[in-house]
Amino acid sequence: MNTRDIRQSILMAADKIERFPGCFSFTKIRIPDSTYGCGCALGWIGYFMGLRGVSIAETSIRMSIEDAEFYRRLTIIQGDVSLKDDWTLSAKSCASTLRCYADKYFPNVATDDNDPSDVQMESAFVKALMERAA
Repeated sequence: MNTRDIRQSILMAADKIERFPGCFSFTKIRIPDSTYGCGCALGWIGYFMGLRGVSIAETSIRMSIEDAEFYRRLTIIQGDVSLKDDWTLSAKSCASTLRCYADKYFPNVATDDNDPSDVQMESAFVKALMERAA
């Protein structure tokens, strides 16, 4: 998955969470099976990546980040943009924070599907996971 696809999935998740706040729950740890399900930020990102009914860890792997680091970054971004509500409790704040996250870590730039930076990012993460598993 390239950075453009990841960005698109994050933005689609933000739109879903904002438009249907009842479908957002920080405590959900699985990717929703359908658009009518309920999911956390990583769950909806994974859903829009094409994943279904699996752990949010699958989303983290495709984004080349551990879920704890993803959450840490969202919390920092929330503080940087001075959102009134906690992103883990408010669908509106979560959506806004996700959009800022996409802009910061997956900026909207024209890229080739075979962009070497995408391959390098994915390769480095897979290598780190394999080393950790050994």
